[in-house]
Amino acid sequence: MCRSLLPVLPGSLFCLGACSKSREASTATETGAEVVSAEAKAAGTVYPLRLENFDAAGNSYTQVFTKAPERVVATTQGSIEALLKLGLGSRIVGVANIISDFPDDIRAEGERLPIISNQWPPMELVLGASPDLVMGRAMDFNEGEYGLGTVETYTGMGINSYIWASSSLTGNPVLEDIVDDIRNIGLIFDIQPAANAFAGELQENLDRLKAALAGRPGGKKALMITDFDGSTYGQYGAKAKLQNDFLGKLGFVNATEQAGSSLGLETMIALNPDMIIYINYADSPLNAQAAIDGLLAEASLQNVPAVANRQIFLVPFNDIMGHGYCTIEGLAGLAEQIYPGLM
Repeated sequence: MCRSLLPVLPGSLFCLGACSKSREASTATETGAEVVSAEAKAAGTVYPLRLENFDAAGNSYTQVFTKAPERVVATTQGSIEALLKLGLGSRIVGVANIISDFPDDIRAEGERLPIISNQWPPMELVLGASPDLVMGRAMDFNEGEYGLGTVETYTGMGINSYIWASSSLTGNPVLEDIVDDIRNIGLIFDIQPAANAFAGELQENLDRLKAALAGRPGGKKALMITDFDGSTYGQYGAKAKLQNDFLGKLGFVNATEQAGSSLGLETMIALNPDMIIYINYADSPLNAQAAIDGLLAEASLQNVPAVANRQIFLVPFNDIMGHGYCTIEGLAGLAEQIYPGLM
């Protein structure tokens, strides 16, 4: 559950994304850089508003907003929480893929939102909510089994899309992209004062955290795992793009390039991680703390540094994989666990 874990850091953190509509180019982009001047960001939005964003393949799109969106489908928890933090909950007509508890301050409102799918919604469910904006991660905008449709398809229907820059699969997103995404949401919904204030606070928190972590030796290996089916573990490899920056800020690198659902003890031993992050999600069939205790007690793992030094940490899914403000707070919380008294 996302919460402000370090009292020295200001409390209200949050974030949003970036998107596309009329396609103007097919050049791959790393983030959703906006076609808007700095002066425009500080003033009221003048519609039509044009923002440059990307699709799941990294192709550049120019998203044209003729007015502030009124009916939003948000398909990732990070985007849902960001909208709620910015006072835009009344615009949300459908949500999906709720995988962690909402933060305390927005929990009641979040739990009242209409759920269109417990996982990734197919396009027909998204369209059933009659949205004028669909917001989510890059990986979700595809036509596969776990896809909600492409940016191009929604564009052809006259529906805006907004993909978070922090969720790019083709570039190298960093946590600072979340700050830019917040400012973009302020532009899209014409709420720049609130969005810019939140973005500034979030950047200040990141700057303080980076300063506190500066000078620590890097290159240690971190293995990110989760329950897969109650009996086996899954792992998140280096293709979890934003999480590589998350780990890097802590002084770690991803222990594996691989991702999968059948991580065994032999592989853990071979990877020899200095730290293990156990990612817990809502309704997991495996008790997370029991799983961690089991790893710590496993005889075959006792020479693995993460086990020998008891460097296994429990992190809620949204605090590391959510692409929203809870990911920033998750970084602060994990940093304090790894380096007690850091701040």
